[in-house]
Amino acid sequence: MIKHMCSINMELWMSIVGISMSLGGIPQAWKVYTRKSSSDISIFLWIILIHGLAWWLYYGILINSMSLVVTNSVCLVVDSIVLWLVIKYRKCEDINKREITYYV
Repeated sequence: MIKHMCSINMELWMSIVGISMSLGGIPQAWKVYTRKSSSDISIFLWIILIHGLAWWLYYGILINSMSLVVTNSVCLVVDSIVLWLVIKYRKCEDINKREITYYV
């Protein structure tokens, strides 16, 4: 009984810790959004992170680990938003460069 309680408490604690780490992508998303530029951000970094997180989420589901499922779900959402912003503003920058080239 005590061991089971410790296990539940540890899962909860690790979920909290994992979510706090998952929020690390928010400053990057904010920076891209406010600058409307992603020229200095690696797209491949975010693709690799999302790929790894998807596998960790899958593994967490397989072993029924609340902390892995919660943490990686939150992180997947945050990192996917960052990747979307990076791609969105990269396309805008490319379009603007083409327009400037035609007018110069």
